Amino acid sequence: MKDTREFIAGLNDLGIKIWTDGDKLRYKVPKSHESLRKKIRSELSARKADIISYLDQNRVARTKHDTIPPRPRECQPVPSPAQQRLWFLSQLEGMNAVYNVVSVYRLVGLLDENALRQALRDLVRRHDSLRLTFPTREGAPRMVKGAEYDPLTVEPNTPPEKSGGPGNAAPAVPDEATARWVNRNAGTPFDLAEGPLFRVHLLNRNDKDHVLVVNIHHIISDAWSMEILVRDICLLYNAYAAGRVPSLDPPSAGYLDYAAWKQDRLGQADHLRRYWMEKLAGAPSLL
Repeated sequence: MKDTREFIAGLNDLGIKIWTDGDKLRYKVPKSHESLRKKIRSELSARKADIISYLDQNRVARTKHDTIPPRPRECQPVPSPAQQRLWFLSQLEGMNAVYNVVSVYRLVGLLDENALRQALRDLVRRHDSLRLTFPTREGAPRMVKGAEYDPLTVEPNTPPEKSGGPGNAAPAVPDEATARWVNRNAGTPFDLAEGPLFRVHLLNRNDKDHVLVVNIHHIISDAWSMEILVRDICLLYNAYAAGRVPSLDPPSAGYLDYAAWKQDRLGQADHLRRYWMEKLAGAPSLL
């Protein structure tokens, strides 16, 4: 008789899914194996207690393994392999804007600059990845968390005395000038050693027409993180603009916590190698 792990693995090979629902055991049989339903029900009934125990133990193990703990104070995390690659390319190619991650937004309507500035300052305080720099030490990159800063720069545009008066929009900045301004800010390279690696530029084309350029280096960002940053900016800005104190839940882990956790995981390579050797035992040499 197969042990519980082998039995569950056999079901998975057949595309049969099993899961727990409280103290009940649920399963789903694909139509291609409908003829096995009765036999599977009988087997699951006979093994129910062992299967539920096995699934619960694996769930706890996965949760423990995947939860990112706070970084020990004495731990000095190193840049990830991807960050080391980007640092190496910057050393090889020199400063350039190839790895700038740029988002451009057209904001229509009255804009509360003070609320936007406060939201961005809070964002930098909230996400430690935005305060990272990567200086070179003994020929290798170090990852250093710097002080908080104000990432917003407002482009001086139309002085108040040249506005159209109360209730009237200021003269608009021509589209050609706006495009040049966007390209100039998007194409300005970052200094990985000095930072900061996150910049926001605001151009007020007129009182109700604004362009926001968000520029961040790829070494501290990707598509997923950009979604989180944009979401947080919106939540923070809306709160400050409405005169409320933002109430965002603190991040479950900072980037430096993740980096230390990843470093520890990579140190367990031998364990992972043994796991996959066992999983792939008997597999054909050519797939």
